[in-house]
Amino acid sequence: MAPELAAAFATASPGGLAAVSWAGMSLEADPEKGLFYGVETLSRKVAAFRITGSGIATVWKETQTTTEWATLIGPKEQRVWLGTDIPGGEIPGKPPAKYESDIVVWRDAGTGRELARSERSRG
Repeated sequence: MAPELAAAFATASPGGLAAVSWAGMSLEADPEKGLFYGVETLSRKVAAFRITGSGIATVWKETQTTTEWATLIGPKEQRVWLGTDIPGGEIPGKPPAKYESDIVVWRDAGTGRELARSERSRG
């Protein structure tokens, strides 16, 4: 976990304990390709997984802080994982002094390779 996040969430769990996980959305699944996608906001990671005979295998994992939403788009042969990314210095769930909107990131759903990234508008 990034140090600034560890400090910000040091007492965020019930009883004043440190938060160890936080993500405000559900998993995305692609049954046609046998993959499912997860987000771990406090670790600033997004990933794709596959269920195998020996358990869950990570297909790809990338650094991206997704707090708003993520979804799959496109046909099976061109599936794209689309999700938000908050600016690096912002802390999930804690608005900055000056609002800056999320960035939208398009990734190849099978490899995690970044295909495109929107510009960030400033408030």
